[in-house]
Amino acid sequence: SKKNHYFLKKVLIIFFLFLLIPNELFAKDFVKINLFAKHKIEKIEIYTQKYDKNRLIIKKNEKITLQNPTWIEIVNSKNSVVKKYISGELDIKKVDRYWRIYLTIPIKEYIIDVLLAELGSNLIQKEALKAFYLVVKSYTKYQLKNSRHKGFDFCDIAHCQLYNGMNPKRDLVKNIIKDIENLEITYENRVILAVFNSSCSLYSSSAKEIWGEDIPYLQSQKNYIYDICNSDKNLKNTLTINKKDNNDSNISILNESEIINKNYYDISGTICDLDGKNRNFRWSLKITKKDFKKIFKNQIKNFELNENGYPTNIIIGDKTYTLENFRREIASVYGWGALKSNQFNPIDMDDFYLFVGGGFGHGVGFCILEGVIMGEMGYNFKQIIKHFYKNIQITVEK
Repeated sequence: SKKNHYFLKKVLIIFFLFLLIPNELFAKDFVKINLFAKHKIEKIEIYTQKYDKNRLIIKKNEKITLQNPTWIEIVNSKNSVVKKYISGELDIKKVDRYWRIYLTIPIKEYIIDVLLAELGSNLIQKEALKAFYLVVKSYTKYQLKNSRHKGFDFCDIAHCQLYNGMNPKRDLVKNIIKDIENLEITYENRVILAVFNSSCSLYSSSAKEIWGEDIPYLQSQKNYIYDICNSDKNLKNTLTINKKDNNDSNISILNESEIINKNYYDISGTICDLDGKNRNFRWSLKITKKDFKKIFKNQIKNFELNENGYPTNIIIGDKTYTLENFRREIASVYGWGALKSNQFNPIDMDDFYLFVGGGFGHGVGFCILEGVIMGEMGYNFKQIIKHFYKNIQITVEK
């Protein structure tokens, strides 16, 4: 009948469409990465481990399957050479003058490579590594469902997650996480936005404080290391000085070195020092008011403090900056390594501002170094995770 013929025709169309559409749209067993995302790529070469003469110089759009691990090298618009060691499916396209490179690899390999790239040279303890593996895995799965990019899943920079290519320590990590690799972190039966950063120092920040969004499992708290790493129990966490006039007694009594010393917790030789790896536990940044005005067109008028004694909003002239926006403005001039975190105290020192803070990163969610310290203290991976994310479950993935 015509009705059956129409139905059969419809089924065949859907079947052929399924064959035509790339498999990654249906299966999330793979991720598509925008390689060298921060670069304007002028030239691409692909070559073997031997660094021999058999180089493939890309001159047109290419789709390449790399059967074996291979080096891919780019020259950017600043004539710098950058390379990564990779395997997988390459999709190379030229857009106007510059190239774009997309790599598709299995999600399991991607998660481990991200974990190792984010750790860098940081000291890592086994239970902390297990915890961080589940954090990266849960963050990855959440972002795959809520992608911020069109045409690919992740870039290879900190905007998404660091991806530096295949890491030689992959097998070591696989051996450590083999008993937990089927787990994930959930809240109300959904995988969580498991954000993470390098170090939170004494406190973790809430999502609301930093991004203005109240997420139940991303709350501000005092970390376990507070009582262990804080050597002076009577010292107030903040020495914030909001100068009102030239006769402010705090300004006249305290000089720069004294303020830094009073904000410094001596962790040398303790578990919190991690053999010198925890160098961002406390830090300071000095910016002259002249330079500050070049960035913000005005001076600090006031700021609001959270319960931990750190600013939530900073008022400059007639503008109010969230902590994250303020830090981004500073980073646009001095780089992300200057104002290292969102946990700092602004101190008015007449001719300059002194920012005294702790930690490295936004301070929300999992803190890698604090997780390592907890592991060294004897906590297991579940206890570490449940400290940084509130009221979550660790469940077998669906």
